[in-house]
Amino acid sequence: PTSESVIETRGISSGLRGLKYHDQRPDLVLLDDIQDEEMADSADRIAKTLNIIYKSVFNLGGKNKISILQTGTPIASDDLVEQLANDKAWKTSKYPAFFSFPTDYENSKDTGLWSEYFSMFDSEIATDSNHSKSLEFYKKNQEAMDKGASVLNPLRFDEENGQITAVQFLMDKLHQIGESAFYSEYQMSPKKISIEVQLKPKQILEHIGTYKEDVVPNGCTFTVGALDLNTSFGATISICSFKPDSSCFVIKHKIFRMAIDQALTDTLYDQELYSKLSDIVRAIKEWGIELDALVIDAGGRNWNCVTEFSKNCQHRFSIPCCAIAGRSSLYFNPLAKNRLRNAVGKTVLCGDEAERTKKGTGHKWVWIDSDYYREMVQKSFMLELGSPGSTTLYLEVEGDHIEFATQLTNETLQFKRQTAKGTEYHWKSRDPHDYLDCMAYCFACAENQGINSVKILQESNKPSKKAQLIKQLLRKRHVKIV
Repeated sequence: PTSESVIETRGISSGLRGLKYHDQRPDLVLLDDIQDEEMADSADRIAKTLNIIYKSVFNLGGKNKISILQTGTPIASDDLVEQLANDKAWKTSKYPAFFSFPTDYENSKDTGLWSEYFSMFDSEIATDSNHSKSLEFYKKNQEAMDKGASVLNPLRFDEENGQITAVQFLMDKLHQIGESAFYSEYQMSPKKISIEVQLKPKQILEHIGTYKEDVVPNGCTFTVGALDLNTSFGATISICSFKPDSSCFVIKHKIFRMAIDQALTDTLYDQELYSKLSDIVRAIKEWGIELDALVIDAGGRNWNCVTEFSKNCQHRFSIPCCAIAGRSSLYFNPLAKNRLRNAVGKTVLCGDEAERTKKGTGHKWVWIDSDYYREMVQKSFMLELGSPGSTTLYLEVEGDHIEFATQLTNETLQFKRQTAKGTEYHWKSRDPHDYLDCMAYCFACAENQGINSVKILQESNKPSKKAQLIKQLLRKRHVKIV
């Protein structure tokens, strides 16, 4: 006050409305980097913060004019900083570390001089040695490696860490943290990422039907149970019934607690798991649900035990059963040679009489494109309840579906891209997401029973967004039987 000015500090969400000192209102507001990673990843938090800025911060001056200055780092595409930068009410200046990248890096990322330099750099880090070899290589080829590069601050480098130019410093940082983080933190321009599926638990909980638990709705032609194993914690099961139009009805979901000592020898581990699986299948039988198929996660250490159990399940419990394992879309090949002739795109369950007679065992398992089917499950909850391709939950009692809904949304499909090998999916995951895996197994099995297409009515020459989504959701996908 004695200098005829007042400085007040506040958190962005801590009561800004009506802030003043006696009768003096603010005429300058400084917003200092108010966005963190958690906010950038939350559309709700971004919306709430924008609301505070436009309703509270903008009105701090009352009737008087007010100036607002904000510093910020864009973290993700369409986050708080990017939305404000795109608002014409703000004058925005960006300061990228690189105005232009080295030509050698732009033209040949995998084979050029910078690629060779990074190989030396990584080798030095792995062996805890200094960067003398990579530095000498850079000094020798500096002119060619720096060609085309233009930087904001030529003095940004650290000689003690083996860097002699700002270009070298920034390229080291780019290599260490990756392009996505570098474009955000140093270029002020996050790589554009389209959130393919951003599903919230609330959307799942809006898909509740009128049928009761354990009841197969009228019109369903295929019922499958999928068991996902986390042997140190439990076994998660989802049971789904499908109509020919690909509508899915969840009629049961449950977690069976188990805690198998992971330090056991493989023989003892398999014996313990086999016993637990027998107990679980007995419990399933008591529910009185007639299953057309039961699939059990056989990934990792569980492979031998689950495939053996599946082979014997038909005889012991009268349930057709097979082991199932997911592979990423990038490495999934439905056309790879397998032991069953004409088996691509078909499901031959363990215990099938014709196959057991033909091959002598009935010992089979299924590989699925797990990325594709997880996406398919989540998109089914984006469709209108009751429409072809949508998923419906049984009538719950006292919050039955909360954990189920949470696990189905614990993986967010951020984006996918086509590579030379195939489709690469990028997920942001939180544990647990076992129910999502179970549902993916159910969808894969249903598609192999021919429940994979729907006729879309042509209401106009241009299909509606909903019709396009259904068509995309239900496009043909193969499962490999081995």
